[in-house]
Amino acid sequence: MGDIDFISGVSHAAHNVFAFVFIDPKLLDRRDPHSEKNRDYVRDELTSSLEGLRTTFSDTEVDRIIDGALSSSPSVERRRLNVPGSVIIDPTNLSRTNRHSEANRHFIRGELDDHLDNLGHSMTDRQVDDIIDDALSAPSGTRRFAIRNLKVSVCLVNTQDEHSDSKREIATITSGIPRWRLRRVPGTDAIWDRAVGEHEGEHGNHTTLNFSTTKLSIIEEFRGDQQALQWLRANGHTDVAQALIDYRVLSAVHSPNAGHATGVALIAGDINKVNDSYVQAAEQMRARILQAVSREHGLGSERNAMRMFGYNPGRFIRTVERALARGEFRAAGTSPDLEDHVKAYIAAFRRQVSGITPPVPSGARASVDLDSGSRSNLTIGEVSAPEFFASIADPDQAPIMAEIDPALVSGESVRTPENAEISRTAGMKVV
Repeated sequence: MGDIDFISGVSHAAHNVFAFVFIDPKLLDRRDPHSEKNRDYVRDELTSSLEGLRTTFSDTEVDRIIDGALSSSPSVERRRLNVPGSVIIDPTNLSRTNRHSEANRHFIRGELDDHLDNLGHSMTDRQVDDIIDDALSAPSGTRRFAIRNLKVSVCLVNTQDEHSDSKREIATITSGIPRWRLRRVPGTDAIWDRAVGEHEGEHGNHTTLNFSTTKLSIIEEFRGDQQALQWLRANGHTDVAQALIDYRVLSAVHSPNAGHATGVALIAGDINKVNDSYVQAAEQMRARILQAVSREHGLGSERNAMRMFGYNPGRFIRTVERALARGEFRAAGTSPDLEDHVKAYIAAFRRQVSGITPPVPSGARASVDLDSGSRSNLTIGEVSAPEFFASIADPDQAPIMAEIDPALVSGESVRTPENAEISRTAGMKVV
């Protein structure tokens, strides 16, 4: 079912496509990639999808497609293929006074579709207009004009594999954070599958994708993410849209490279935000944050700082906040945009990482009021304490924690929030 939503997203986002070739990596044998069984499956998909264009495919071509499906799923690649033969039209059916009218375009598209189903409707207006101009350049009265050397766009689509077709798997891939460390992922598997399809489908609008530099990679990924966000917001899935942005912000620190660090630009909603300073900040943020954590706690390496995130995320993020307050992300040699990226990271971290108090309007300032001099009322963020803690509770974690420690349900123990640094003295007996 997930593939259906992914495919719907690709088909919606990719425009002017003559044919889609869908390859499902779950149907391929990974143990013997170039087996005849794998080749037969891929050939069948190519032959049925590209009927009228090509009938034969070499082992080398097929093996390359198999390798791509097994190594880079999900993904979409746009290709240009030649259309065999020529299409004969009668130019006298075209209006010379209004060359690029919808009537002229409709006529050309119909003639092309008669030659090969969907050929005309996969063409852009500009392509059709060029055909009209060529036909009308023939001598007046010409009744036979051959349209030759036609090309069409096809999309080779590798659908989701077994490790990327649930919302928790997608969240982990997008953020770089293990699924057990993330707060509840909003939405359904189907919504996330559709969003991924929209993203990959946007990639399918470009014959050449340029990921040669971090900047170009971020720009390409921004386009895909923006397409996914447009669909999510148009269909009322604003919580999923926010999570997607947050995961992209987090990925700048928790993924090995900054090529998908689109989050801060997505917050601004502006691809022009991705300038040299932005890219420098995206490339610097992981190292600068981990160095700050390692330095304060004497951990000795960035690797150990990342380990702290795993076992004590509360301590980790509070350390980052202290470094920000001290101005450590304004040091010489850092991007002028780095502080903004770190602020976005802190906010995303507090919204999405499990066990961390999220940012709350009005600063969640605590206030104690005396009632008639005899009772005290505690409010946090201008609401009662129970209402505040209910607002930040993670419903998915409650039954898990209750199973681990029933005392959490009975109220017999008090836990310090955010994995606070609690001093422990070995051998101390409390009486």
